[in-house]
Amino acid sequence: MSTGRRWLIQLSVRHDFIDFIFAEIVSLADYVGLGTDFFTDEVREYARKYFRIIFEETETITQEKLERICSRSVSTHGLYELLEEGSTYQELIENLKSNPDDNRKDYYTLQFAFGIEMVNRNKMSMPERLKKFENLEPGLPMTGKINLNNPEVLLVLLERYPPCKNNEKKKPEEMDHVFLSRFITGGQRKLIQDYAVTNRIAVGNTSMDAELALWMSNIAQIDETSFVFDPFVGTGSLLLTSAHYGSHVIGSDINYNVMMAKGKSARMGQGDRNSNETLFGSLAHFDLENKYIGAAIIDNNINPWRECSNGWFDAIITDPPYGVREKCEKVGHANHREDWINFEMPDNHFPDKVSYNLADVFNDLLAFSFKHLRNGGRLIFWFPVSKDELNKHGKDLYPRHSGFDLMFDCEQCLNTRTSRILLTYEKVQVNVDDEGLISESKVHAMRNGFRELYFQPTKPGTVHPKKKVGTQWNKASEYTNEES
Repeated sequence: MSTGRRWLIQLSVRHDFIDFIFAEIVSLADYVGLGTDFFTDEVREYARKYFRIIFEETETITQEKLERICSRSVSTHGLYELLEEGSTYQELIENLKSNPDDNRKDYYTLQFAFGIEMVNRNKMSMPERLKKFENLEPGLPMTGKINLNNPEVLLVLLERYPPCKNNEKKKPEEMDHVFLSRFITGGQRKLIQDYAVTNRIAVGNTSMDAELALWMSNIAQIDETSFVFDPFVGTGSLLLTSAHYGSHVIGSDINYNVMMAKGKSARMGQGDRNSNETLFGSLAHFDLENKYIGAAIIDNNINPWRECSNGWFDAIITDPPYGVREKCEKVGHANHREDWINFEMPDNHFPDKVSYNLADVFNDLLAFSFKHLRNGGRLIFWFPVSKDELNKHGKDLYPRHSGFDLMFDCEQCLNTRTSRILLTYEKVQVNVDDEGLISESKVHAMRNGFRELYFQPTKPGTVHPKKKVGTQWNKASEYTNEES
């Protein structure tokens, strides 16, 4: 065992969302100053197999930084200091006896409790647990009292089992490694329930699942100094979680009824929307109204924002409409003639809307973000794709802009034909005098249109893809309430 201190972060066991989890952890590691060089391909592969990341103390990797990651992450169950290890329990006990106990002797006299954490096997019976605890006594002479309610130190056995195949859980004898550890702190999984759609004031057809929204906010690296904008804000799901982390928020949307809490509610049986079902009301419900800057009813295609040399926003986080539950629309006239006379319209006039080409939605979003994001700011949005085209073109399918670096792409399966990708871009310094560097985004035009492809009937005899370990295959409905 290494003489330096080591820690282990236990991740949420979400086979379909491991890329989201890793993107959150890497972003938070960069945010707290731990850096990203540590996260090699080997670390990623280990996390995919065992849903754990092991850190060894260096000048940049410290317990304080790891605790800061866990204080924000909704992907972590806990942070543990590794005290000893072995490939079997017998080897663990022998190592406890023979190796120096400098890293654990201070805990011998404290009030303590034991715990066991395991991945890829079924629940463990209480007799089996007690036997494992008792067998540690020769190498772990704990003299303090047992205190199950409020222990001064919680010692945890972290068992490791090989990855499952076809969701078949492993047997006890298949364990291939075990760590003795000290529990330090937990993650923030509770926030998923706190900000669940059912606990919000304002909900809509496209309200974002809480876990996805929290991931997006953490990947954006926002904090109390951030100014965050959502140009397709809807009911404010993404700004709600951004405000939770301290950022000031502002949103806009073309939908008057949603922004002004008019018309029918998306809640079954409610009838019309209540007057407080606005962005401000959503924030106020969670005592976050002091983070509210404003909300505007505008078309992002012809937005009123003036340009700022350093950019207005620290992050732009959004879920653009792509025709499944909300139409892609912009302000315009469907039957505009050459001899059209533009009369001055009254203040209460509602402009006409026309269809907004899906490729133009993302083209305009990247162009807008390049103008209004600060250098180093992040743009995060969902991008719908055909599985066939994704397999054929890969990352060439994604929107591109020379002013942005692609940081992460995380896939969520929607059905057998379609997925949506959570794309994270970071704005880079570009010579604005060179027009070639800031050319228009290149967006691949999806064949048949995404809406038609999404609702296309499944051919008889089609076998739905089964969930695979280490991939994102599964029914989206198991993990999120809505798709845009």
